Amino acid sequence: MNKNLPSFLGTMLFFLAAKAQSPAEKLYQEGLAKQNKGDISGAMLAFTSAIQANPEYILSYNQRALLKLH
Repeated sequence: MNKNLPSFLGTMLFFLAAKAQSPAEKLYQEGLAKQNKGDISGAMLAFTSAIQANPEYILSYNQRALLKLH
């Protein structure tokens, strides 16, 4: 077996994992799409769900707060 193969496979797995969206990111993107279509209540629900999925995902807090201001 090639000595570089494990290193190469590890690097590939790292990049694939980094590219995959987290559940919070997917919900955040869903919220943005709903907001852009005028579905404010749906967007609020998506942002809240993103926060529940990852309480440290700050973008959802920010976007939800901006929606509440309008």
